[in-house]
Amino acid sequence: MNYIKSSGALTEKISWLFLEWRRFLQKRLLKFDITIQQLSLLSQLNKKEYLLPNEIASWLHCDRPTASVIIKNLEKKKFVNRKKDENNAKYSKIILTESGKKFLEDVHSTLPPLEVNPFDVLTSEESEMLFSLLKKCSERMKEIINENEKIKGE
Repeated sequence: MNYIKSSGALTEKISWLFLEWRRFLQKRLLKFDITIQQLSLLSQLNKKEYLLPNEIASWLHCDRPTASVIIKNLEKKKFVNRKKDENNAKYSKIILTESGKKFLEDVHSTLPPLEVNPFDVLTSEESEMLFSLLKKCSERMKEIINENEKIKGE
């Protein structure tokens, strides 16, 4: 078996790249006192009328309690409101406020666009190949998760 494949070196390299890029992006947001996840949620809410907390957790790739903390922090800043669903009182709709929209506009107008990214060293062909390979790995990860869920359910 290939050493790089079997040693976890690929996973380590992908994780490192992700974490370093995330840190870089988060540093750009420090002056706005907002996290990447919070900004991502505000941007998503700006495209939709509302989102449910479970949809937010799915969108942010986090568990429901983490999504709840993110929502509560945005509520404290008056960027989002929670509104009971008219059809089912168990559900709350998360809605972007006017203050949230204004904040989003301020961030986008103040933050200079990124001119670089870690993938700009790749050719178009290399980018397409990497994307295809990562997609293949992502599908495999979904299979692993589904197989694990079946085992836990038995």
